[in-house]
Amino acid sequence: MVGAEGILPCPMHALPTAACLALLFLTACGGGGGGAPPAANELRLRLDGATIGSGQSDGTVTLRLDPLPAGVRPTLLQADVVFDPARLRPSTARAPLQALQGAPTLDGRQMQSDSYRVVCGDAQHAAGVLLAAGPMFSLALEPVPPRAPGDVTVELRNVVVAGEDGSPLTAAGGPIVAHVTVQ
Repeated sequence: MVGAEGILPCPMHALPTAACLALLFLTACGGGGGGAPPAANELRLRLDGATIGSGQSDGTVTLRLDPLPAGVRPTLLQADVVFDPARLRPSTARAPLQALQGAPTLDGRQMQSDSYRVVCGDAQHAAGVLLAAGPMFSLALEPVPPRAPGDVTVELRNVVVAGEDGSPLTAAGGPIVAHVTVQ
């Protein structure tokens, strides 16, 4: 790596270079899921599905952080919400990404037609604000015309979590999956 801070462009344009470097390091080192039982220092994430009723234009999937084991202190999470682009897309009727915690950073953008990258947490302070157990963010998805009733799988992939000291944390369990039912 070339030595000076600020020369590496961050893929999430709003993140300071130091936070971007931490996420890039964590991405290179892995981070997220395996099939083994959770260790005492792993955190658990859940993705809640949604039903888009016949009179609704969109529905929201919500990422939740389960209660944290002692000593696990996450400050920043990056993940891709992946969906079938022939069936779903981020809402065009409203801002698709909504913060459900008071963390100072929530940024997202569509990376490809089938994924939406989200960064949630504190990418602004050296001693980051901790992520709290509970709902973290929601992403509103709408059916792609022509509307086809049925279930669509939504999955959280490429999960990278940084601890308060910048160290990588592991998300426990296997795939993080939810379903969106289009009526």
